[in-house]
Parts: sequence; structure tokens; C-alpha cells
Amino acid sequence: MKKESSNLYKRLEELESVLGLKPLEMASLGGCSRATYYRYRKGESSPTIEFLNGILSHEKKINAAWLFDGEGTMLKNVDGVGSNHKPSDNGSETNFYDFPLYKMHSINGRDGQDGELLPESISFSRKFLSLLLDKNDYNGAFTMVVEDDCMMPEVKSGGVILVDNQQVKPYSDGIYVVRYDDFVRMKIVQPLPGNELMLTTLNKKYESITIKKDQDGFEILGRVVWSTNPM
Repeated sequence: MKKESSNLYKRLEELESVLGLKPLEMASLGGCSRATYYRYRKGESSPTIEFLNGILSHEKKINAAWLFDGEGTMLKNVDGVGSNHKPSDNGSETNFYDFPLYKMHSINGRDGQDGELLPESISFSRKFLSLLLDKNDYNGAFTMVVEDDCMMPEVKSGGVILVDNQQVKPYSDGIYVVRYDDFVRMKIVQPLPGNELMLTTLNKKYESITIKKDQDGFEILGRVVWSTNPM
């Protein structure tokens, strides 16, 4: 295997999160014991070909090149942007939902309409989405490629975020995607007494600002509910 295979244990952890599976369930898919899987997951030993093929045979949306060598995206894009994937008849395939993927600075509205839509889409299992989004209808939520360093080191430029466009009224602190003076950025939005918000970042090179909730040129596009960093 290539160099990226040394990080395979990290990809197993990612699979658990995205597929919504527990370690015991992952071990069962791969046909190994829980103790053996934990050694794989900790990077103490290398997964066997039989184990990896077991994962691929049960979860048919997994990209084999990504699993083995870290190349490409985790999930295959089979049906295109916005498609609703249904489980196979034998129940072996997870129920997935695809989200459109946009470039951050091209977003023009809360649902990403009129933004620059990239050819890729990002797939999530519905089981995992139920932990992130408080709804069954995911239309309107979207993913974006991060193009700034506002949230370094937690979210790097080139990473991907999932934005819930139903959360546009910050009743509590959180990371949101906002448009301010025609720039789209991620900001920590903190409600203040009265009609004001404080906008801060994790990257301390940016100064905090205080604005009115209804200030012209300011719009909250949605709350960031998931993020991943490029390897």
C-alpha cells in the first residue's frame, strides 16, 4: 500500500462517524473480533485485506481507493447532487443523502442558490445526519469548501463544512457562516444584550467586531454543524 495507508486507522474512525456505526458493528462488518478491530482502530496493527473487503462488500458506497490508500473522497457519487439513496433490498447498504457542494465565497443565499456549484457532492448516512440536523427533510442544508483561515487550527482552508440553513437566529454561541460587507466567512457568533452580536474567530489574527442584528449588509447563512480538515 501507499504512504497514506499508515493513516488507515484514522479513516476507520471517520467511517464510524459518517456511517453511524459502533466499533462492535464495524468489527462485525469486517468479520473480525472486537479486540482485533480495536487494534486496527488504534493503529497497533494493520487491517487485513479480508477485513477491508468485508467493509466494502457491506457498505457499497465506500470508495475503495479512499479506504485502502486515502485517495479521493470517502463515498462514491453514484446518483448525483441531491439524490436520495435508499437501502438495497437485502439491507446491506446504508441509507445516504447527497448534499450539493459550493465554494465558500460564491455563496449568495442561505440555501446556496446562485452560488458556484462544484461537480462533486458530499454523501452522509441518514443515521449520522439525525445527530446533526433536527429534521427529516435536508433540502436547503449544504456543504462548502472552506477558503479562509478564520477557524484555524480547527478548520483549515480546503476543508469541508456542513451548514444548517434553518439555524439563522443565534440564541447561543456557535460557529456560523455569515455574509458581511459582501464577504462570506465563518464566525463565532455570540448574542449580546439588546440587538447586538459579537463576531469572533479562533484565529487570533482577526479582531472581534460588534454589530447590530439587523445591520445592512449582514446576513447569517446558517450554523456549521460538521467539519472536516484536509489531510
